Amino acid sequence: MNEADRYLIESETMKYFWLHVVTVLFFLLGHYSFSQPLTEKPQKIVLKKYNGVFITPLFSYAPETRLAYGASLIAYFRTDKNDSVGRPSVLHPFIGHTQNHQSFNENQFLLFFKKEKYYCYGDLSFFNFPYRFYGVGNDNPRTYHENYHARFFRVRISMLRRVVKRLYAGIKINFDQYTISHVVHGGQLDRNSPSGIVGRYGGINSGIGPMLLYDSRDNIFSSTKGSFIELASVFNSKFTGSNYKYQFFSLDARKFKSFLGKNVLALQGYFNFINGNVPFYQLALMGGARRMRGYYEGRYRDKNIALVQAEYRSPFFWRIGFAAFGGLGIVYHSRSEINSNNIKPSYGAGLRFRLDRREKLNLRFDIALGYKSVGYYFILNEAF
Repeated sequence: MNEADRYLIESETMKYFWLHVVTVLFFLLGHYSFSQPLTEKPQKIVLKKYNGVFITPLFSYAPETRLAYGASLIAYFRTDKNDSVGRPSVLHPFIGHTQNHQSFNENQFLLFFKKEKYYCYGDLSFFNFPYRFYGVGNDNPRTYHENYHARFFRVRISMLRRVVKRLYAGIKINFDQYTISHVVHGGQLDRNSPSGIVGRYGGINSGIGPMLLYDSRDNIFSSTKGSFIELASVFNSKFTGSNYKYQFFSLDARKFKSFLGKNVLALQGYFNFINGNVPFYQLALMGGARRMRGYYEGRYRDKNIALVQAEYRSPFFWRIGFAAFGGLGIVYHSRSEINSNNIKPSYGAGLRFRLDRREKLNLRFDIALGYKSVGYYFILNEAF
């Protein structure tokens, strides 16, 4: 590919990214303008003070790990003792091992300060995992994959300050130190292979960039109304300490709507676009327990991804609930690859068990189908 073609592809990618941004912003402005009567005063939601710690053995199942076991802790609290309005801060560390001989330690956090004036979330994690690499793009044979082993330390931090009610601005910081070993001899990730796969030597990815967040969700664990929209751009280069030079733009837009009592419709659109010399393990991935369930995470990967998901959630009896979901997604390198043959489906259903009624913390079990694939998920929290 010559420089002119590369510039054209990246220009087209950026054009479609901003088209998605404008579309979502237009939807939000229209929704706010037409769904709220001019004479209606906003209602103030008052939550009772509640701090708690929930410690459990960790048992989960996903195609990427098979059975995972360990220990999990969720602590939720309010940083301001005088604040009885707003959502709780959350610390969620867990450590475990899997049936695929993988080990992990994830430390997720979400913190509110000064009555949600300041908002910080992310995770500090370590993984020691064997993975599957199916290649890049849509055209790899369904039966093809090669195994490799990766050990990496990951940092994700988003720091925001409220601009106006529910709208935040700030920065996003990403860091990964990635070590790859035990690749297939002669495979695409072999260092002596002519495949040209970027990132097969591992390395450091370190980036920083601006972000905007609109968050009007009523609950951080299981939302029943409101919106969540995150728009971010992160730059990786030698000036930020990275071994690779690339830039990504991401848009995560979610909408939650209650109807017929306690039934909930949850919608999500997710878009990620990357320019530059990005390693294969930082490409946009399809699959996993949250985006396009039914596929092994990374079964399809490329510089760009666009997907939409919908989920219906309903209480059944006692602490038991039911969910049904579906989605469509595509990964692609250039605009020419956007066609119906490359769009993948995802659909399925599952059960929910409410561990904490007050904070709406759920344990979920999902069965999902994709294109000639199936996934089973037993894990804490909703997919989105």
